[in-house]
Amino acid sequence: MKKLWSLCACLFMISQSLYSLEIPRSAQVAADSTGNIVAAWETVEITGDIVIEGAYYDASATTWSTPQQLSSMGLNSRTPRVATNGAGESVVIWESITGGITRVYAACIGLQDVTPTWTANTAISPVTQNVRGQSTTLTVTSGGVAVASWMGNVMTPSKIGFFVVTTAPGGIATNTWNSPTQVGGP
Repeated sequence: MKKLWSLCACLFMISQSLYSLEIPRSAQVAADSTGNIVAAWETVEITGDIVIEGAYYDASATTWSTPQQLSSMGLNSRTPRVATNGAGESVVIWESITGGITRVYAACIGLQDVTPTWTANTAISPVTQNVRGQSTTLTVTSGGVAVASWMGNVMTPSKIGFFVVTTAPGGIATNTWNSPTQVGGP
């Protein structure tokens, strides 16, 4: 019995030390035409919260930026998606859970800027709509407009719709999004 207790105590200590590590996962990358790269990933924090972090590679300086937290703490963020246009404007979207509702958030960065800086994150899905987990997609048109989509509940949890939202022209640089449009479903 004493050996079993020692084994259990040892396994508990190992599990606690693993839990206290910040663990990155679900990385996504996108590159522009000049070789600049944007990366985003989930990080499981020491607290158990999941946040989205991002970093960029400056091709002219051949260096990576220090990773920055893009999502807010306490929202259990997940499923990052990354896209960039030819001008080096990049966008990251992800899902975050708050108050039992999953919403889509975005942050943007202009890699062509002298000192690239991430915008504050902004919700791009309505608070009244529960996004279906891991249903987000993201692309950027040749004209530089970001296009995000997701599946979400409409009226009741049993009815699912397909939604699309775009940035306004030039909106990637300022993280400015139009209202989402339902293009499929009830």
